[in-house]
Amino acid sequence: MGNKAWLTTASARRSFPRLQEPGYDPGRYTIACCDWGIPLLWLPLFRPSDFLVEAIVVQTGKTYRDPAPVVQTSKALARLEKAVPRLNKVFHKQGKLNRHAALLREAIASTRRAFVCLEVEELAWAGEPKKFYKWLERALAYFNTKDSPKGRKDLLYLTPTVSEPGMPFPEPNAFGGGEEREIEDMEMLCFLLGKPWERPVPWEAES
Repeated sequence: MGNKAWLTTASARRSFPRLQEPGYDPGRYTIACCDWGIPLLWLPLFRPSDFLVEAIVVQTGKTYRDPAPVVQTSKALARLEKAVPRLNKVFHKQGKLNRHAALLREAIASTRRAFVCLEVEELAWAGEPKKFYKWLERALAYFNTKDSPKGRKDLLYLTPTVSEPGMPFPEPNAFGGGEEREIEDMEMLCFLLGKPWERPVPWEAES
């Protein structure tokens, strides 16, 4: 167990629905999570202009004003579809991401929620929050610009495992299924799509 990033959904444009939406049910509305990084295919869902800053009061009574990107689900899914050919070209030595992206789209759409949110405060506060959120902003900005070595570096800074050219992308059934899997494959799949929390994910269910 480690500090996590969360891909969540919301009924309205509010940041951190997992922490502040009344009646939030993680078994229905949390899409997936990831330890110590942000999955690659979550990043094209958002842009820097999606950041929302609100006062969030946690259980201890402390108030945080961390930024979190929040976007309409329909827009996020359209961005993901558009990003796949570009990512396939960038990572052509490691494999195609069409099936992975399709399963992520399925997971997001199955919540039937109006907005998607990226919650990464646990990762940010494990180090220097301001620097972390700056790197996140640069990663999301990659999809607003032409591909470049600098852009790829920015994209992968928070998803380092994916940048290993000698590690092919595993098929999206690397979780479960009763078959023994390499730890490296499971870690790579998590850094592509995330892993389940309290609800099943299609890349696990189909294996």
